[in-house]
Amino acid sequence: MFKEIWWELYRNAILGTDRAKLEKSVVEAEHAIRERAKMNGQVSKDEKSALRDALAALTVVKQENWGPGKSSRIYKN
Repeated sequence: MFKEIWWELYRNAILGTDRAKLEKSVVEAEHAIRERAKMNGQVSKDEKSALRDALAALTVVKQENWGPGKSSRIYKN
């Protein structure tokens, strides 16, 4: 499995149980994922797929917590 920072931040956002930290965890994970995705030559095909899947999962978390089309207080589209 991936040993990248984005993976740990993503896991914390998805598996975290502290609702008070959820917004911050989601934002940090999304940022790390997007930064990793910018490293085109350094990212394998499998990891690119995992990055897309992770962003999709975080979108679901946001929709479940803040509603469709809405964002958290600190997340900016």
